[in-house]
Amino acid sequence: MSAPDEMPESALAADLPSLRVGWWNTGLIAPGQRPSTKSKDGLKRWNMTKDTVRALLLQSDMLLLCEIDGESLFSLCPEGFESLPAIESITSGLGVIFNPRRVNISHQIRESVKMKGRELRILELILRHVEVDASLQILGVHFPSHVREEQESLRRRFASDLSNEIKRLRQGSDDAYVIVIGDFNDEPFSDAMQSQLRGARERRLVHGDPDRELLYNPFWRKLGEHRPAGRVAPSFSPAGTYYYGSNA
Repeated sequence: MSAPDEMPESALAADLPSLRVGWWNTGLIAPGQRPSTKSKDGLKRWNMTKDTVRALLLQSDMLLLCEIDGESLFSLCPEGFESLPAIESITSGLGVIFNPRRVNISHQIRESVKMKGRELRILELILRHVEVDASLQILGVHFPSHVREEQESLRRRFASDLSNEIKRLRQGSDDAYVIVIGDFNDEPFSDAMQSQLRGARERRLVHGDPDRELLYNPFWRKLGEHRPAGRVAPSFSPAGTYYYGSNA
């Protein structure tokens, strides 16, 4: 799923260089394990993963990866790129590969919110484009899956906790550029994404939000919004369709 928030339009002026951020859930491993390349299938999967990462890096200045350990992250990092966290420091199953010629990562914090034996994994990064004196805060997250139905309440709780973390980072500032990107294991119209995380599908509402609580969810564009993001918010350009009110 794409980031529920994006940089304010004022920061996207034509005279500023762009910053491209990507995400992929590799599905390689559980944290702390190492994929085996001894079998034919294991080697094929590992090579496919390497090819996919390199293809994504052709379009990304920074690529966040999920379900990965430090050794795998280091091995997947191509020449000319750097990776974080260090091999021995990965505990969240989240890592990043970035282009140091384009991006400086000045700070990183790994957080994990625990509840009922499950974890909301967060990788918090503060980035700075090498040519622009402005910081960009990125929260990479991995929500619990839908494997068990009782995890619905867990996702709502985690979405609420994540929303509080975003508010803390913003602190009401119009200059706090925050992007949330990751594997939410959810639909954009779910209760967790809408009510708790405050993801909205209309840019007009986000631009007009005086309390800076709403997050624009660009994934809605995949469900029917016909106007691309621009410097000026459209007067009316809804995306998607109706959904069942019980969230079933």
